[in-house]
Amino acid sequence: MRTELLDEFIVWSESRTVEEAANKMHISQSTLSKHLIALESELGVSLVNRQDRGRLTPAGVRFYNGIVDVMGRLHKTIDECRRIEKKSDFEIAVWDPFIFSGGMCELERIMHAFSSRCSVPFHFYLRNEAYKTSGEALEEGLVDVGLGYNPVNKASRAPERTTEYGLMKEPLVIWCRKDHPLALKEHLLPSDLEGVPIMCSMELAHPLKSCIMELCADHGFRPRFYRFNPTSQASFFFDAPAECVYVFTTGLRNDERIRLRDDMVIRDFDDDTFAVDCCVAVRNDEDNEALAQFRAFLSDESNR
Repeated sequence: MRTELLDEFIVWSESRTVEEAANKMHISQSTLSKHLIALESELGVSLVNRQDRGRLTPAGVRFYNGIVDVMGRLHKTIDECRRIEKKSDFEIAVWDPFIFSGGMCELERIMHAFSSRCSVPFHFYLRNEAYKTSGEALEEGLVDVGLGYNPVNKASRAPERTTEYGLMKEPLVIWCRKDHPLALKEHLLPSDLEGVPIMCSMELAHPLKSCIMELCADHGFRPRFYRFNPTSQASFFFDAPAECVYVFTTGLRNDERIRLRDDMVIRDFDDDTFAVDCCVAVRNDEDNEALAQFRAFLSDESNR
């Protein structure tokens, strides 16, 4: 299957009109329509409901959620290989937490700003160790930079031999089906999660799991976690029971994969202590000049 067809489908799914998508891809509307038809023919399923202003069919929604992360990671890997081919002097490995918080968006902004300020040749690359947390990956030297989440207003648990810098406070919200009992409430209390299964991938360490457990313990109960095995991190709820919810941070509210799910709702907690402090931890490696400069860059609060 040609990757350009998948890229065009993703752009079309995230655009308001065919015209907008075609302009983004620098192709004609007729060409884009032909490519979408070709993709549907190759898959043997209908992705687009042409009777409803071109909205995605249920199969189209699942296909989008299943491939969007895969394609993003494919392109990142290709870019990483091209950078390695250029043989930059220094590398900074960044732990990739997928899309669990707005903290990664802030870190990406900081990384972009630093790239124009670093005085030595280097490149960032994203790395994920499926069965490890950010802290474990840092302690084992698998990555140089990682995001950490601490219950709000509690002492940090940064790994040894790292320096930690605060990024942002992020309240927690839940995402659930419209027919879920918690969807009937506009605002929730943390105790509403008692006995409710919280989704957690069985293939990847959930970055927020320890924080959620501690926050719930502070409110007098222990949460349940439902382990699932989706084809990608974007396939939320397709393989989970209807009683499950997903807990994440408000920084993820505008993620396209969440915004496009008309069958789901987001609910806030009426408790400002049900939140996490998002931090970035950097290994104290003095042999990596680029990493040393990145720590200095982060130590200036005006850059965060």
